[in-house]
Amino acid sequence: KRIATRETIGLVPADDTPLRYVVMSNLLRNSNMVLTRYNVFFQMCKAHHIGFKVEEGVGTLFQLSDSVKRHALGMICIGETLPETLKMFASNLSVIHQEIAPRGRDGRQNFTKMADALHTIIKETATNEEEAEEEQEADSEDAKN
Repeated sequence: KRIATRETIGLVPADDTPLRYVVMSNLLRNSNMVLTRYNVFFQMCKAHHIGFKVEEGVGTLFQLSDSVKRHALGMICIGETLPETLKMFASNLSVIHQEIAPRGRDGRQNFTKMADALHTIIKETATNEEEAEEEQEADSEDAKN
């Protein structure tokens, strides 16, 4: 029997192109987005270093999904590790929410609920990585004996 691995199913590129992790949502809603023009939104993102680094192939991309109502957008974060990419997405959500929501008026939005869920996932990912490292150390000690 042939075992499916990352290489055999094509997940590892043939050349030296590094792997990337992607976290995305195609429907981030916030009723306060209508108060912010897109050029102001992108200037705010640039001021907070939210953008895409073409040379490195990492960063954040936006999908403008409703140019008339402007209450929703999509966001794609691309990073070199899963925890890094999850943290980037959560951080971007937090910054954008703080910038477009007037003090004390969250409006109708799904930013905070999504950020809370991402923080839970980030904690679980860190726990899983620690457990995997412990198992790897135990296996290498067993191999030595």
